[in-house]
Amino acid sequence: MWTYAALSLGKEDNINMFHSLAWSAVSGTLLYLCGFFHAFHWPQITWICLTTVGSVLSLAKHGDKIKLTLGNYVFTLTLMLFIYIKGGAFQYFNS
Repeated sequence: MWTYAALSLGKEDNINMFHSLAWSAVSGTLLYLCGFFHAFHWPQITWICLTTVGSVLSLAKHGDKIKLTLGNYVFTLTLMLFIYIKGGAFQYFNS
C-alpha cells in the first residue's frame, strides 16, 4: 500500500471502499502475526480508532477523487511506523 501511494503522489485517484476494507483486513492480520496485538495498550487502541475512522470515511466518500501530497504521505507513514514500533509489531526482529 505504501508503495502504491508513493507511486501515485501528485496524481488524482478515486477513493475505493472495497480496497480500503481489504487492505485493513490484510494489515490487521499481518500486524497480529507480527505480535502487534499481543498486548492491548494505547498503540493498539489508536490503530483500531484510526482504521475505523478511515473505513467509515472511505465508505462515506466512496468514488470521490483525492490527490495525495508528499506532506500527507510522509505524515501518515511516520505516524503509522511510530504506532507499529511502540505497539511491538517488530518485536520478533529484536529478539
